[in-house]
Amino acid sequence: MESEHVYNALGEKDISLYKKDLKFYQELRASVKLRYSDTIDHKEYESKMRNLMDTYIAAEDVIQITAPVDVLNEEELEDELMRLGTPRAKADAIRTRITKSINQKWDENPAYYKKFSERIEEIINEYKEKRISDADYLKRMREVMQNFRKGYSGTVYPEKIKHNVNAQALYGVVKEILEDESLYSSGNDAVIETQNIYNYENILADIATDINLIIEKHWKVDWHDNSDVHNMISSDINDLLYLAKKKHFSNLSFSQIDKIIENIKTIALRRY
Repeated sequence: MESEHVYNALGEKDISLYKKDLKFYQELRASVKLRYSDTIDHKEYESKMRNLMDTYIAAEDVIQITAPVDVLNEEELEDELMRLGTPRAKADAIRTRITKSINQKWDENPAYYKKFSERIEEIINEYKEKRISDADYLKRMREVMQNFRKGYSGTVYPEKIKHNVNAQALYGVVKEILEDESLYSSGNDAVIETQNIYNYENILADIATDINLIIEKHWKVDWHDNSDVHNMISSDINDLLYLAKKKHFSNLSFSQIDKIIENIKTIALRRY
C-alpha cells in the first residue's frame, strides 16, 4: 500500500519523469547484461519491482531481462547481438561470453583454453593501443568465436592423438610444464634441435596416450572422492614419467613430475 500512497502523492509530471528514468535504467541494465554477461543475482528485488511495474507502468515500457546466452548458442546469441548498437558493444559481448566459457571449462584442458585467452588478450591490447578499429575489433572477435565453436585453437597435434581429445588435454599439460620450466633452455644438453621436434612431439604423444590408459584402467563410478584410486593413478603416472626421464628427459626434475601429476589429476576429475 505504501507504493499507492507515494503514487497518489506525486503529480503527473513527477510520475512521468520517474517512469522515464525507470525505463532508461531498465534499458541500461539490459544493455550491460547483454554486453558484459552480467550475472548479479537480483532475485531479492524481482518480485517487488515486478509488482510496481505491473501496477503502474504499461506493458510496452517493460524490458524483459534474461540470463546471457551461451557463446555456443549461435542463433540466440545473434539475436542478442542485434540488440546492441555499436560494433564495440557487440565485440565486448562476444568477448565476455567466450571468457566466461573459458573460465568454466579451463580445468578440462588448460593448454587448449589458454590459446583462446591469449588470442583474446592480443586483440584487446591491439584495440586499446588503437591499432585496430571498432569494426576490426568485432571482426576479430567473431573469428575467435567461430574457432571456439569449431574447437579449433590453432594447435596441431601428433597424428597418433589427433582423434583422442583426452590424450590431447594430457599432452598439453606435459608439454606446457616441460617448456615452462625451461627444460630446453639455451645451453642445456637436452635442447631440442629443429630436426628432432617431430620425435619430441611423438614422445609426448606416447606419454599422453599411456597416461590416458592409466586413468581409464583405474577409473570407476564415483572415483572422484576415492583417495585409493587417486593414489594408484598418481603412482602409475609417477612410474611412467620416471621411465621417460631415464629414456628421454634426463633433466626432468621430480618437482616437474609432481606438478605434471597434480595438473593431470585436475584434468582427469573434469574429463573422466
